[in-house]
Amino acid sequence: MNKARVLKFASLAVSVGIIATWFPHKGYSAYSRPIEWSDMNALDLRPVLRSQYASHGNLYDPVISHSSFDSVLNDSEKRISPEFHIPDVLKPSVNFWLHIYTEYSTQNVVIFDSNDLGIVYEMVDLRPLAQKARNQVVYEILSKRKIDTTMEAYRKAFTLLARNPRPKNPNREQKIIIEKFKGLKRHRPYNDLKTSVKFIRGQRDNVIKGLLSAEPFLPKMEMIFRNMQVPPELTKLSLVESSFDLRATSKVGASGVWQFMPAIGKKYLIIDDQDQIDERRSPLKSTVAAAKMLRWNYQYLGNWVLAVISYNHGLKNLPRSRGKKISFAQTAHLFESRGKKPILGWASRSYYCEFLAMVYAEAYRKHFFGEIPFSPVRPISFVPIKKHETALTFSMKNAVSLQEFKLLNADILDIHQPLPVGFWVVVPGHTDNIHDFVSTTLVKMKKLSQAPSPRHHHKKA
Repeated sequence: MNKARVLKFASLAVSVGIIATWFPHKGYSAYSRPIEWSDMNALDLRPVLRSQYASHGNLYDPVISHSSFDSVLNDSEKRISPEFHIPDVLKPSVNFWLHIYTEYSTQNVVIFDSNDLGIVYEMVDLRPLAQKARNQVVYEILSKRKIDTTMEAYRKAFTLLARNPRPKNPNREQKIIIEKFKGLKRHRPYNDLKTSVKFIRGQRDNVIKGLLSAEPFLPKMEMIFRNMQVPPELTKLSLVESSFDLRATSKVGASGVWQFMPAIGKKYLIIDDQDQIDERRSPLKSTVAAAKMLRWNYQYLGNWVLAVISYNHGLKNLPRSRGKKISFAQTAHLFESRGKKPILGWASRSYYCEFLAMVYAEAYRKHFFGEIPFSPVRPISFVPIKKHETALTFSMKNAVSLQEFKLLNADILDIHQPLPVGFWVVVPGHTDNIHDFVSTTLVKMKKLSQAPSPRHHHKKA
């Protein structure tokens, strides 16, 4: 077995917090120092290395037929609840994001029109650079240079076409643009198209890693959402927000898989520097907070479309129904991009379409990504701490390996710090008791119930 290959994949597994759910584990070293070969002696990684998910081809070189996309977008196997069927007006945008999440990897860059996601000019393939670059730093430098050069070429092509729409000897980018609009009697002016041309990296490999990381948690998160009368499909927002990176922290301080900012996080969760606790980092506890917020926004705004948009955008410029349900038709104008001043910016307009694309990608993940190599998800129990003791002491006393304890309790930042009495920890159990935890948490939240802040977390760029 190739040790370098094993260690590389093991590092990936630890980084997304999945190694404890795949393999038997021995010792606590993985959380105090880098993984070494001696740590791997007890682990049999051969099933993972043979699996489709561990292959370079599955991450970066997928082959997906166009008919598969059509079938999924039309929900041919009836896996999506009617509430989240794709409105016809949004299908081009959802189709775009579905390709970004399932077909294109971070080694692919898509050049597109931000005002019409049905217009994709080309895909820039960075895989040759990734193969030739000496290391990741060199690859990032070279790929940025290639992207910048390509975007500048497109901007120049639009400028030239605005001056002369029918050039005798068009350059490469001009040919692509002309071909894109060939046969149309009228299209937007080239200067307008120039301002809306953008690029985005694909996300296939990040989504695959996110699904691996989320696999132990999503069934529990869906239980929480159902318990709190929130559609379980909305748990997929965590994949949109963070690719389910358990350690995700944004530049402005948003944290965890749900990307809560500190101010809004403190309204629903424990964030205590002295006790070294940040419940934003717990996928399950932060899910309760996200469900509470989404439910409140649904009741205030009138439908789940607006509730989802508000998670990214806040409440500004969104119509309030204050308890009255409204239809998608009453909110369709929010997705209009061609007015003089669109109500929502590009990121906020795209957010609901990103969400729908992720819902469909996850529901049909076997079609896009193959079978996740996991054993059945184990039941978990929420247990309140009854006396001051450290996480290390608690996990050893209850015969829970520290790796698994850390996976389930990422909100405990220092395992040597005494935990406050009444603090809830998550441990493997014989039966799930999520209902007990949710009920207790909601009682605590009622004391803090007030309107959410206009911005829940950092808006995506």
